[in-house]
Amino acid sequence: MGIGTKLYIAFIHIFGGIYSGFGRVQNPDGIYSIYAKLNNEPDITVQYVLGINDKPIGIEAFLTDKNEA
Repeated sequence: MGIGTKLYIAFIHIFGGIYSGFGRVQNPDGIYSIYAKLNNEPDITVQYVLGINDKPIGIEAFLTDKNEA
């Protein structure tokens, strides 16, 4: 696991979630790779954020509520 993924995981555990908008992404392949790794974490949920006409405008990851399962 790379340092970027570790930083995202730490940020999510401190603040509860993180969002990356698609407006000015400088390294989309790197961002998608990090979110794919986050999606494999048992306590983190990853999903797209949809805008007008259900067009994806960003991606977010947040802590999964332990009571949902």
